Amino acid sequence: MSARMLGMELELFLTKDGAAIGPVYWKGIVERAVARGCTRIDEAYTGFPMGASWQTGQFVLDNNCTVVELITLPRASLDETMDGLRKLLEFFTSLVPELELHWSSQFEQPNEDEYWRRTISSGLYGAVRKQKWRHWTLMNSLAFQPAIDLYADEITHVLRVLFLTSPVFVCAQEGNNRWGKEHSPRLEIWKSVFCDGGQRTGFPQREITSLTDYVENLLALPAFVIFEDGRAEQLTFFESKTVSAGDVMFAEVPAQRVLNVPDTDDMNGKELQCKDVRVRGDLASFYSLSLPFWNARLVFDTGQDGLVEDTAAIREAIEGAKKLYVEIRHIGTPRNLTELENIYGDFLKLVENARELDEKISAIINWQEAEEESRLAIRDGKPGVKSREVFKLLQSFELLSGAKL
Repeated sequence: MSARMLGMELELFLTKDGAAIGPVYWKGIVERAVARGCTRIDEAYTGFPMGASWQTGQFVLDNNCTVVELITLPRASLDETMDGLRKLLEFFTSLVPELELHWSSQFEQPNEDEYWRRTISSGLYGAVRKQKWRHWTLMNSLAFQPAIDLYADEITHVLRVLFLTSPVFVCAQEGNNRWGKEHSPRLEIWKSVFCDGGQRTGFPQREITSLTDYVENLLALPAFVIFEDGRAEQLTFFESKTVSAGDVMFAEVPAQRVLNVPDTDDMNGKELQCKDVRVRGDLASFYSLSLPFWNARLVFDTGQDGLVEDTAAIREAIEGAKKLYVEIRHIGTPRNLTELENIYGDFLKLVENARELDEKISAIINWQEAEEESRLAIRDGKPGVKSREVFKLLQSFELLSGAKL
């Protein structure tokens, strides 16, 4: 059995003399990185510099040019992963000594006019706006997302434990809100992004008792995007919300392929240039086609590109995937590196003890109760009765030490 690899994504808010930066400034940051030996990462359609790769990871813009996402390379221990993040953060800070880097889960309320001044034109951003996502509402929201390798036989236990404990973790860790309230509105804002309601955020609609359940939840989601032949400059999306990921996986359906996108200076109000196509998804495209933004999601690369005829074939491909990890998504950016390391350590311990914890937690709180208490936690940071019992159990496993609900 290979070692469990660990990675993470960390988002920070950038200002210069208290003001947010824009596309021109961001280009200059990437140019500085390239001058110091980094590899530039370009947007597929426009060539806009999205970020750069460095020794221990990469930095890219997320949603708009004021949010930088630091992505570490996977490492075999938490100590090594934290070391990689520290070095990446130190490198990025050395590129921008004139900027302030803010650790906050919600820097300020979103403003749509300001979003257009900060964001960039891209195939993907254009597609989500075409799909009626309120992309601008995420412009000041920041997250910390641990990424932990999984073995096939622990997938169900890990997913269940992460969802059933999510109200506790939201109450304990989602309080870092710069603009004055005790509880961050970040997750509440996420709920308003999608025109298809809450299907893509929070909890999956169907309880997860097996990997098959997880796949069925993915298939029921509205179809998102396909990168044709794995190429980002051949982006296909589905404007109709009546087309599910399952529809696309099991039959050919109408879609739109992005041909060109407007320039960043001229994108507000201008349409993408697209053509009508008919496509069918395959194993290579299933991840992007069904992409959820739940409290936890599997990230996988099956290494296969064949068509499938049923759920079982998808499940088997995921079980044998060459890349398989869980991304934890319900925690906002913490206050500092120490807090981040403590939170990551708790999640790692949760994953490593998932089999035992699944049995014990499931005896305290069921799926529906956890979903209801998660909504309460997201709204105002208050734990429900069952979540308080789960919290006590977690502390008996030396998790969330020092936390208070």
